[in-house]
Amino acid sequence: MRLLKVVVRGAGLFSEGTFSIDFFAADRVAGKDGPFFNNVFRLGDTGSIYSQNVVAISGVNASGKTTALKEIWTVLELLLVPREMRSDPSGKSIPAKTAEHFSVQTVFWNEGKFYLLESNLRIAKGAEESNAIDWFRIDDETLWLLDALRPNKSMIADPETFKNSATVVLKRNGSDEDETAVPTNARKFLRDNVSIAIAVNASSKDSGELFELDDVLRASHATEVVHAFDSSVELLSWDSKLDAFHLKFVGEPERIVSERTVREILSEGTVVGIGMVERALNQLRVGGFILIDEIEFGLNKSLIKSFIELFQSHATNPHGAQLIFTTHYIELLDYLPRKDNVYLLVRNKEFTTDVVKYSDRISRIENKKSEVVLANAIRGVMPSYPEVEGLRSFARGFVRE
Repeated sequence: MRLLKVVVRGAGLFSEGTFSIDFFAADRVAGKDGPFFNNVFRLGDTGSIYSQNVVAISGVNASGKTTALKEIWTVLELLLVPREMRSDPSGKSIPAKTAEHFSVQTVFWNEGKFYLLESNLRIAKGAEESNAIDWFRIDDETLWLLDALRPNKSMIADPETFKNSATVVLKRNGSDEDETAVPTNARKFLRDNVSIAIAVNASSKDSGELFELDDVLRASHATEVVHAFDSSVELLSWDSKLDAFHLKFVGEPERIVSERTVREILSEGTVVGIGMVERALNQLRVGGFILIDEIEFGLNKSLIKSFIELFQSHATNPHGAQLIFTTHYIELLDYLPRKDNVYLLVRNKEFTTDVVKYSDRISRIENKKSEVVLANAIRGVMPSYPEVEGLRSFARGFVRE
């Protein structure tokens, strides 16, 4: 399954209460090789629709990067597809400022067909207190199937345009006389947090997990993965019978140590990196999704680049798995050769957030994205001078008191 378009209404942190983001290639995809083709996944044998292998989201502090990831995670929960997300330290799973009743439109591709899922949802009672992953409840849904043999980008980009060339194939609610409605006797077995999208997306490979910032799985780790982050480690193998790790450094005897000891001995970056790569490999194998907030946490730029490249290359990503990440560091955007898979979150005068696609504002491709953003070509992406100067002025006065 490939995610192509998401529109969430009732997302109060964003302008006009709407969060909208694309996951398809809006710009031209040239040739059958090269940097532009290598970053996308062609959907089917006809048409020219490609899903993005990597989508990056950046912006100033408090612009809504974590909330954006949570909105996307909610959609993946609806679709019930293989997915993993590095968890928010706050532990809260509800996107900030979500309305009690909200709606989601999702355009996706599955096994050669294009679908639109429209869902009306509400926040579950007690979800604020429990921080449950399944914090929403589904009131109604409609699933549309695109009839066009050769879909175009305008159909994918706009759910309303999609419906003009589509047919309703399934409704959550309706009378038994309606052939597209889930039968009444079957509806009672459909849990109120499970989408009708399972009719086309159900998979034995499904998994959905949040993983911690410093996650080291209780499993044996490939030496090649460990060496990427610490070449001095010869062995890092989990022994379930002993409930401990076998750990060996170059030139030292093998030791049996607890998971806690591993975390203390290995650097934070090594632990973070191993956890990220192990999770990514799971999704690359099945064509799933991995969402990472602050991808730069604990890692140097070279290793981040190598991690992103796992998803960019067809050699390591033959099934079109999708990496969606946020970052504070604009320079990381230079690792993405395309410009239609970069989103910048901009706080406006109403203190809500505009979701700006880089390619909608900048047509040139020869410039480094970091140079364009740092030059404030897209206003609002960088902290304003008065705010920064206010901080400096306060600091000057404070240290002289």
